[in-house]
Amino acid sequence: MPLTRRTLLALACAAPGFAKKRNREDKKKRQNKQQAEPLALVAGSVFQPSGASFRGVKVLAVSLTNPKLKFEGVSDGRGEFAIRVPAAEAKFKITATARGLEPVEREVEVYESQKTNVNLIFVAPKK
Repeated sequence: MPLTRRTLLALACAAPGFAKKRNREDKKKRQNKQQAEPLALVAGSVFQPSGASFRGVKVLAVSLTNPKLKFEGVSDGRGEFAIRVPAAEAKFKITATARGLEPVEREVEVYESQKTNVNLIFVAPKK
């Protein structure tokens, strides 16, 4: 049976709806999985080399046991950030990056339902 123009149009219109429904189902599954695992909070402040708070700095938390797990945040107007991470991973490398400065890294250990404080201070670039 040859495909008519009408059949092709119907197939083309139906496919995106199917994909959207499937994407919503996948998203719900991921959300349910994330809600089931216990979380920890990595929070702290980012400071400029002068000691002043540093806003707009990208802060990345990468699991040391599973480097594919990455969580990111951005420091606010007071230089503060907060990132929720799965407590089951336990150890994370926290990296703050700002344009024109060397990245700052710290390793932290997190515990379920607890807040881990991390202060990150950028070093002035060498002249």
